[in-house]
Amino acid sequence: MCRQETHALRAILAILLRLLNDPRSEPVQDRVAKGVLNVVSAVLRGYGEAGSDARRTAYAPVVCELLQECLRLPPHLLPALGAEFPMHLCELVEIAEGQPLRSLLATLLRQFLASKNCVTTNTNAKPVINGVSE
Repeated sequence: MCRQETHALRAILAILLRLLNDPRSEPVQDRVAKGVLNVVSAVLRGYGEAGSDARRTAYAPVVCELLQECLRLPPHLLPALGAEFPMHLCELVEIAEGQPLRSLLATLLRQFLASKNCVTTNTNAKPVINGVSE
């Protein structure tokens, strides 16, 4: 069942992310975004709650594909993944197994931070935390 489940999630994810990035789907953008949120949550929950190594191994490629597709999204579409998506990524940091997954995760987290203007490009600048600098 796990194999069918992960294949179905991959297919649904691919379709929804294409729709999310397609200007022709603008009339149904809210429903597409909700669908993306549901699939993203299901994928991350499936990986996080995997009770066996075999199940986690089955979910790992789906999570990698999810992260790769998110990296391909234009920055203005990242909020469509939901406010809780960065928190899911942070939780994934604790349980991520394998270098490809960790690398994709780190890259996507950097992209989120950069899109939120949390990362400064000036190395002489003082860090800003919640809008307050030291």
